[in-house]
Amino acid sequence: MRQQIECPMCQKAESDFSRINEGINLSPTLAEKASYARELIQKVETLLKEHETLQDGFAEACRAVLNLRKNAAEMVLKLEKAKRQSKE
Repeated sequence: MRQQIECPMCQKAESDFSRINEGINLSPTLAEKASYARELIQKVETLLKEHETLQDGFAEACRAVLNLRKNAAEMVLKLEKAKRQSKE
């Protein structure tokens, strides 16, 4: 069962997140995954800015989930960078 946070901003972005995550998961190379990871980070940072002034429980939960998404995307970029550096 899929859990959702009842936040209009995050719900509106969910289709983008699904598309980007699918791109990461289905991409055969780290370089392709990294492209989607960069897109994911941009989307997350935009939403984090929209949540800056909100101080309710939902906003706090959203920020936590958004930061987890960002951390996962950053891991993809770190792996891609390490792979590039190992070829040099």
